[in-house]
Amino acid sequence: MIWWDTHCHVTDPRIEDVYAFITRSKRVGVEVIVVPSTDLEDAQKALKLSERFSLYFAAGVHPHETTTLSQETLETFERVLSHDRCVSVGEIGLDYHYVGAEKDSQTQIFFKMMELAVLKALPVILHTRDAEDDVLSVVTQFPSIIGVCHSYTGDVSLLGKFLDAGYYVSFNGMLTFKGSDHIRDLARFAPLDRIVLETDAPYLAPAPHRGKTNESAYIPLIATRLAEIKAVPMETVATQTSNNAACLFSLVL
Repeated sequence: MIWWDTHCHVTDPRIEDVYAFITRSKRVGVEVIVVPSTDLEDAQKALKLSERFSLYFAAGVHPHETTTLSQETLETFERVLSHDRCVSVGEIGLDYHYVGAEKDSQTQIFFKMMELAVLKALPVILHTRDAEDDVLSVVTQFPSIIGVCHSYTGDVSLLGKFLDAGYYVSFNGMLTFKGSDHIRDLARFAPLDRIVLETDAPYLAPAPHRGKTNESAYIPLIATRLAEIKAVPMETVATQTSNNAACLFSLVL
């Protein structure tokens, strides 16, 4: 079985040995890893790692990185997004979880990143936390763009609207957490042909590794839970989620 990890922060310093990390992943069949970025510096690191280890990456500005983008930075982003191993703009979006969230600057950056997605004809990786209505309001203004709702935790009804807009949804280790019945309800609701898998490593390690550094090698643990929820064989989950990811990122392997 071949697996994809559509969201893995390989640039995080907690992943100290990238070669060993990837080797462990390949041993369990994870053949494709997509590395999202949180700002320009992170995107440039992801680019270099993609060249060195045959990964794919996304370039974007996380909503917590709300510094106003200069024209020079935007031009640099355009060049990074033109790299042949860049498959998406991301992660981008809105996050209102913390008190005092800079909603205006988040929205401004989000719009600029969506405009770059249009310019480069790339899908987007959406980060949306306690801001699903506003994220949906923005993405529906860009009907030519599709993407994935990364680590989605919002309402089922709003997920339906994202799916109607052509978006996919990704599930990670939260699917295995004891207190995450809501996440499992989302997985029951979403059609299998609109689901991709992710780890969000080094965060959100699935059971029985919860609280430890997450790895792409744990994708089969997440898939096992999804197969149980969907009442389908693991082979079906592997084939469908891999095909979905290939369609999302326009990759033919």
